[in-house]
Amino acid sequence: MVNSDNLYCNSFKKGKVFEEQSTRGRSTSTFLEAVEINSIESDHTRLTYRSPPSNTQVTPECLSAPAPGVSDATAVKKRKRDESDEPEEKDKKRFKPRRFLDFLKNEEKLWIYEDEKGNISIIDLSVKNETFKKVKELIDLYLSPCRLNDHTHFLKTIFFPINQTMSSEIVHFIKRFKIDKRVDLDRQFAFAVIELREGRLIPIGPFTPETVGQTTQHPDRHHSEHKCIQDIDNYFNNDKFRRNIKAVHIFTKLNPCSGIKGNCDPCMIKLANLSEEMYKNNIDMNITFQDIYGITGPIVKTLMKLSDKDPLNKNIVKFKNILYKQYPKPKFECVLGDKEQNLIKNYILQEIKKLIPKTDIKLNIEFNKNKMKSDELKSFRKEQTDNINIQLTKLNVSEENIKDICSLFNSKWCNLVNEEYEKFICEKLSDHINSFSVRFVYENIKLFFPHFKLERVNLSLKTNFQISVEDN
Repeated sequence: MVNSDNLYCNSFKKGKVFEEQSTRGRSTSTFLEAVEINSIESDHTRLTYRSPPSNTQVTPECLSAPAPGVSDATAVKKRKRDESDEPEEKDKKRFKPRRFLDFLKNEEKLWIYEDEKGNISIIDLSVKNETFKKVKELIDLYLSPCRLNDHTHFLKTIFFPINQTMSSEIVHFIKRFKIDKRVDLDRQFAFAVIELREGRLIPIGPFTPETVGQTTQHPDRHHSEHKCIQDIDNYFNNDKFRRNIKAVHIFTKLNPCSGIKGNCDPCMIKLANLSEEMYKNNIDMNITFQDIYGITGPIVKTLMKLSDKDPLNKNIVKFKNILYKQYPKPKFECVLGDKEQNLIKNYILQEIKKLIPKTDIKLNIEFNKNKMKSDELKSFRKEQTDNINIQLTKLNVSEENIKDICSLFNSKWCNLVNEEYEKFICEKLSDHINSFSVRFVYENIKLFFPHFKLERVNLSLKTNFQISVEDN
């Protein structure tokens, strides 16, 4: 069976359902329905989808196969409950991956294309703004055919769930091969383990990235995953040794990149093509990552400039509103660092010179550099306002000017806190968008290579390798 617990991919009998097809400058499983033989013309090549083998019976039950550990009877009962719902209610409760896939075909929005040799490539996703437009486009395509108003459900479905079993496995490899002693676990690194059929394990790496993108000095060995792939290839290309390989395990701290500078394929595509070769040779390949980086890294600045009034941004704005509810301002915490403090001080002194040109007033404005909650920020602002009032009174500044200066201070302080809050929300939204982008790339790849597996793991590497459970 070709199994997947991802968003779109379902189980089929084994057969060719499809012809298988910045710190880091880095930059999602797909619903395999029985489709008629259908071709799509793209700018790069011709994409061909093949229907399942004639001996494969595809039924509604097949398209929603029971999850592992769920009996057929339980699954049937669940289907009957679902079927009893009103059609409109079902639209609200379920995504319609088939319709989403149809949209991808009809609108030619695929990011992945296949070359004449059967390898897959990806369109250029290295530019932040252009990539954000493509991600936003796919979010709209995904949501609009479903008539789905519950964006929270989308969030729960689109994110990569933590695979606890693989988490334990990666921790075991890290402990056994002392990976934590050889690299900085807080920074990007990757390693691989080749598992032979007799049980012997061969470690590869760990590696760290050498460059942000492709350069003349490092045309092939820039990202840490590339280094793993090169060493794996060396073993794989040995015919005698290849027959003895049972599985290949690859771990990378950040998700494999989907956009990269230079003429080289990004890590996600290289791993997908390698996975296809492993599949053809009956070798299991497990690719895991820990943290989401996305395609081009944080897009906070782009989101800060995003217009909430633009109807083209309606779905992004809805996700943003979800975050406002999840992280309300009264619970917001921030630190006003040196940059923010100097900004306020300089602003107030400049305004004083405008109000009182012939004086050289110097104010002592103190700041707390600890993280403060919303109510603490308000309290501290009041303290500093009173402090400024006292200092200006001693300097015989008029009450009118004191009132104006204190008002300016309050206004600047509130604006700065609001900006920090908005930045915080956009950072969270950036994390979401990055997760969407990785997932969408993964879904595109699964159209061609349905067995390609990318799993997220959660490793507490600093606390004696204890696994922590994360809600998704």
